[in-house]
Amino acid sequence: MEFKPELAAFKVKLRGALIQERIKAVIAFLLIVLFATPMVAQTRYQGLPVIKANQKRISYRVNDELHQDSWNISPELQPDELTVPCKMPVTTVAFYTGLDSITYQITPGQSERFYVLWNGKYALTAIKGVAYVPPAIFSDQYVRAHQGKYFVEVPEVQELVHIAFALTPTGLADKNMVEHGTAYYQEVMQHFKPYSKEPIIAELNKLLQNHLYATLKMDACSFVFKENKIVKSLVYNRLSWGNENTLTSLIPQLEALALKSGFRKFYKNHQTHYAALKQEVEKYMPIKKQWEWCEQHFTNAKYDSYKITFSPLVRGSHSTNRFENNHFSETVMFICPAIQLPEYNEKVAEGLNTRIVFTEIDHNYVNPVSDKYTAQINSVFTDRAKWAKVGDSDNYGNPYAIFNEYMTWGVFTLYAFENYSPADFKVINAYTEQLIAGRRGFYRFPEFNQQLLALYQKSTTKKIEDLYPAMLAWSKELK
Repeated sequence: MEFKPELAAFKVKLRGALIQERIKAVIAFLLIVLFATPMVAQTRYQGLPVIKANQKRISYRVNDELHQDSWNISPELQPDELTVPCKMPVTTVAFYTGLDSITYQITPGQSERFYVLWNGKYALTAIKGVAYVPPAIFSDQYVRAHQGKYFVEVPEVQELVHIAFALTPTGLADKNMVEHGTAYYQEVMQHFKPYSKEPIIAELNKLLQNHLYATLKMDACSFVFKENKIVKSLVYNRLSWGNENTLTSLIPQLEALALKSGFRKFYKNHQTHYAALKQEVEKYMPIKKQWEWCEQHFTNAKYDSYKITFSPLVRGSHSTNRFENNHFSETVMFICPAIQLPEYNEKVAEGLNTRIVFTEIDHNYVNPVSDKYTAQINSVFTDRAKWAKVGDSDNYGNPYAIFNEYMTWGVFTLYAFENYSPADFKVINAYTEQLIAGRRGFYRFPEFNQQLLALYQKSTTKKIEDLYPAMLAWSKELK
């Protein structure tokens, strides 16, 4: 029989392909077993499974979405509950501690409980499945009215919530959470202090102590007044990052506070003040300019509209979230008013105010790029002490969050470098580096910032995502 090398080579290739397919099938089967089958914990407590942990923050996964070091073990909560919106008939939820893990199949209405044993204490933990409700629904009419535009607002229900925050013991003590140094604050206290003993104030104080300041004020924007009633917006179910609106159960008490205190009249009487503050935001925080710069320097993330909300009572706590529906994407930011900086020239004052908005805007561009490098970020930034000191940085509980904070402020530096004179940039950059490295606690920021700027200056594309590999490699080698 004639020997044909081509046929022999083909058979070898075919045999190799079949082996590879079998290997893939085995791996797929093992993954199904690992992630889809409930793991039986080695011990039980109070009749429930127990997983052991050697650190306070652990990870969890919802289907293929990993939340690295995002779950804070809280034995004082009975239980500490993870609410899971079920977008599919069955949702796989797994917890990982580094020592142990447990996995459940969750459906809407189903609840599972287990314990996490950490530091000698048993933390009762629950997983609750709920039907998924989109956070925002954008009608065709809404899309037409908002496409390509930005809006600056002082939302009425959010202002009511901020006033209630100001009356709490936490708000009275925390001058970074609530701005105390304005005439508006004095007017608020004079008008509303007689209502500081209302039950809603104590309720809100408890929630503030549980670090729910941002979520409560964000969710407030999903409500509007209809005469003396507070009703749900036709657009938003919630604006915070969670799966449920954190303010819903408090609405009756907020209605009562508004009616009893004459809040709506107070709000109406201060429209001129709010309008003046909006003009200052427009002047010192040029939103359109920042928006266009980000869209030019990031390839994949595009947004159709921006909404900026603020209160005269906000000082140092800012946040942002993004929403997509009906082929329309919107970013909403929650910030403070423009800050008066008479000691600087007008362009430097603009730059220092711009950073407040910019570092919320660019999270919506930075984070999606970071998502592509999650494993590498978690490896490079796993040593927290290398990147952050105790302080404000404590609110950033995992490597991914720490890196994103470094990167968002670094990208602001690139924006400032291109949009201000060398002399003004020098002042803006020095102020920013001192702020982030000093008060914020990200003490390696000056080095990180200067390296990012150097890479950007050498870049031919000027696309931020192109800088990620080199920045992560540099960060890994930084001693």
